[in-house]
Amino acid sequence: MTAMVVMNPNKKEIMKANKLLLMCLAFFPLLGLSQPLSKVYTSSPKSFSSSPDVNVVAVLYLSSGQAFVQPVITTDDPGPGQTYTYYWEGPNGFTSPLMQPQLPSLGTYMCTVTNIYGCSTTDQVIVQASLWIQNPLPSLCIGDTLLLDLYIPDPGTGSFSGDNVANRMFIATTSGSFTVTYTSGTEVADATTNVYSGPNVSVKDTAFNCFGNSVSLQALGFANNYAWSYVSDPLNVLSNNSNYSVVVSSPTQYLLTAGMVYSDKTCYVTDSIWVVPIVANFNYVQDTGQGPYGPIFGSNINFIPDYKTAYSYNWHFGNNYVTGGGTSNEMSPTYNYNPYYGYFTVTLTMNSFCGISTASKTVRVNYLVITGIEDNIKDQEINLYPNPAIDYIYLSFGKAKASHLQVFDLSGRIVSTEKIDAFEYRLDVSSYRSGTYVIKVFDENRGSVTAKFIKQ
Repeated sequence: MTAMVVMNPNKKEIMKANKLLLMCLAFFPLLGLSQPLSKVYTSSPKSFSSSPDVNVVAVLYLSSGQAFVQPVITTDDPGPGQTYTYYWEGPNGFTSPLMQPQLPSLGTYMCTVTNIYGCSTTDQVIVQASLWIQNPLPSLCIGDTLLLDLYIPDPGTGSFSGDNVANRMFIATTSGSFTVTYTSGTEVADATTNVYSGPNVSVKDTAFNCFGNSVSLQALGFANNYAWSYVSDPLNVLSNNSNYSVVVSSPTQYLLTAGMVYSDKTCYVTDSIWVVPIVANFNYVQDTGQGPYGPIFGSNINFIPDYKTAYSYNWHFGNNYVTGGGTSNEMSPTYNYNPYYGYFTVTLTMNSFCGISTASKTVRVNYLVITGIEDNIKDQEINLYPNPAIDYIYLSFGKAKASHLQVFDLSGRIVSTEKIDAFEYRLDVSSYRSGTYVIKVFDENRGSVTAKFIKQ
């Protein structure tokens, strides 16, 4: 049946039989109707319709870790079979036929909703700065950082401000409630965040005991939860108690993770502890003169035991060039091998309540480095050891491959000429007389460097 649209119907027209009358009117006084808008009234075979009642608001949505602004449209009850079409217009030429398009930027958007009878209504929504920034912001723990970002682009040149805000980053340094402000022109939006502190929990640096004994690892302080694990395997939880007993074997580092639970956040701290058997062991460092492979000529070497409360310490520095080899009874002695070079076996004998134990390490003091005085070999060096030497001297030539070398005595006489073609070389000096010699090393381009050594 053909529809007839009448904008100002009279009673006669309304009462015509077998006609479908469509009216985009607010109400129908001729029929004595005073029902609200957006209803479909049926008096078979007559139907009367009005424009839809539409309300549009903008809502902030979070989906799959991303945020966007989307409108929500509410209309009247369309009745059976009623549907609508939509048309959006907005800033920068934005248009969309969707019911709920994503609104890409700040500004005013107009939505026209049309029912199946061709009656339409338009409403608007304004996307303002209050929708640009999430509020509240996520809660943080001291030490956390939060990148401050906007949910939709700012067409202006806005900026963030507030305590602990720098370069669009919020840095949680102290606990409390903080306000972050975003300002763009005349638009201002605030957001808040809560910062919580972690538990005040720690452990000792090291626990010493005799091999095979049990040691109790204790969390110092209070937390709501605890987790002990190996530092090398932090996800493998060994215990959830504040105290954890372990058997001393090889040196092992344990990790404590402690948490403080708040209403919307749990903050954690971590600390670690070494469990070490009381046996002789040590390390060494040099004050000055560190070469690429160890201490060099003239450097003081500090020897440091792992366990520092033993009954006694006896050190032997393995310097066979001096009477007795060099010894000390200090806990952490300093020794200088000057003027000797080579490999030295250092031995520590320690007496503790776990008994007497011994440890030895080889210290390589094997470099006399003298930069060349006739340089065509850039940054070249001769590394040689031992010095003084008895039977052999071992040489390495830094970055350049040597082609040959010459050995001179102090009178300038050539004692030996050797072809090398290598980066390293062993020189036999067993037949040399005791005294001081000069080695001159040549590279393939005839550049050269020199060094001195002593034959005993």
